[in-house]
Formats: sequence, C-alpha cells, structure tokens
Amino acid sequence: MKLINTKFIMMTIMLFSIVNLFGQNEIEIREGKKMMSLGESNAFMIMVPQINVKEFEKNWGKKLKEGSKEKVEKANDEMFILNAVKKRITSEPINIYSRFYETPNGIELVVFYQTLNGFISTEGDHEKASAVKVVLTEFGEEMYRLAVENELSNENSALKSLEKDLDKMIKDNEKMHKDISSFEREIERTKQEIAENLGDQERLSRDIEIQKEVLHRIAGATEEQLEVQQKKLDGLERDRKKLIKQNEKMHVDIDNLEAKIRDRERDIVKNNEEQKLKTIEITSQKEVILNVKKKLKSI
Repeated sequence: MKLINTKFIMMTIMLFSIVNLFGQNEIEIREGKKMMSLGESNAFMIMVPQINVKEFEKNWGKKLKEGSKEKVEKANDEMFILNAVKKRITSEPINIYSRFYETPNGIELVVFYQTLNGFISTEGDHEKASAVKVVLTEFGEEMYRLAVENELSNENSALKSLEKDLDKMIKDNEKMHKDISSFEREIERTKQEIAENLGDQERLSRDIEIQKEVLHRIAGATEEQLEVQQKKLDGLERDRKKLIKQNEKMHVDIDNLEAKIRDRERDIVKNNEEQKLKTIEITSQKEVILNVKKKLKSI
C-alpha cells in the first residue's frame, strides 16, 4: 500500500509539473560552404525536428522529382536530380544535389542547387537564393508538421490505451463487488441449509433413540426380528453420520466463501488505488496531447 501511495504522489507531482514540454521548433535556413561530390560548394541547410529518416528520405525524393521528368538518383550518400524543372527557383534546368544526416535535434538536410552559372548563393544571386529558402522552408515545415501529426496520432493511441486500461479496471471492480454479493448470498443459503441439516440431525437422533428403545423392548424376539430392527437402526445412524459430514462441509464452504470475500475486498482496495493512478496518467496524457496540438498549430 505504501508503494501505491508513493506512486500516487509522484504521478501527481509529474502531472502538475507539465509546463511547456513542447517548445516551438522554428524551421531555419542556413547557408554556407559544404563538401559534396563535386567538391566544396555553396549549400543551403535546414534542420527538421522529430521526422523519421526513412519518411524524410521518401518525401524529399518526391520533392526533388516534383515537376520534372528526370529520375532521382542516389550515389555515395548523395541524392540528386539532373536537369530538373524547378520554375519557382529558375526557368533554366537545374541540378540539385542533397545529403541528409541524423542528429540529436532531427534530420539535417544539406542541398546544393547548380545552374549554368554555378551553385546558387545569396551573394551570387539573391533572388534565386531567396526562392530556394522559401521552397526549403515550406518543405521543412511540411515535414515537421507530418512528424508532429504522427506524434499526435501516437499520443492519442496512448490515451486510448490508458482509457481502455481504466475501463477494464472499472469493470473488474464492478465484477468484484458482484462476486462479494454472490458469495454473501451463497453464505446465507448455506446457513439455511445448515439449519435444516441440524433439524434433520435432531429428528434422526430422536428416531435413533426410539429405534434403540424398540430393540430393547423386543430383546426376547426371534433372531430374524432382531436383525430387521438392527438394520433399521444402522440405517438411521448412517444417515445421521452423513448429515454430520454434510454439516461439516457446509461450514468449510462458508469459511472458503468468507476468505474469498476478504480477498475480493483487498483486491478492491488495490483496484481503487490503481484507478486513481490510471486517472492521473490519463489526465497527464491529455495534457501531453494538448501541448502537441499547440505545437502543431504553431508550425
């Protein structure tokens, strides 16, 4: 019980300590020299939080292919497309080379845009560089939004699982109360049967005494007559022994039922404590979901 109470206190503290767990991660573009397959060139870099690398790679491949008939290729950890059509950036065919890296902060995407005049940079062509930054920012936000939507889906699933656990606890609790009521009714029925059994024992005891008196009175009767009356007495005594055993068994049954009631009562106390803890978990999870929704809205 002390352990449960400790958990209760800790989870209560945890619930009321949830403040700004999910800060907004702004998508920022950086620019600078980076190494790639053609040597050191100007690159645009973007960090996308949370996104899964496989999901990111799949969507970036689609983004490179978008609007172009050319094939997206991969070689030496570099994903690229040659002679791509990217009218938002330039009216000319453009080569796009990219690399991405998993980091503790998310996926870092490094992109090189090559035109006939060389690699795009803010210094060399401010207009094209600005267009690149817009395109990459939109893609980064799209990927971040996708990651947070996945996060929200997972957190909602976690909430449903917790609520399912609580529902089961409530049903278990109700069943245990029903069990106790059933055991109590069974005890009352058994007590009535014990009372009836004792009445039957008293009747048989009187019948046995009467039969003994009969045997005493016919002591001088024939052997056959005595044998008949003795068998009758033996039958009555067997019936009484049977009733005594039944009575003993019914008392054992009551003891067992009372033990089951005590077990259920202990389980109910434990269940009630677990319901409190689970309710705190659910409240905490709802707070998590609320923060994820806020984060999603802020993207």
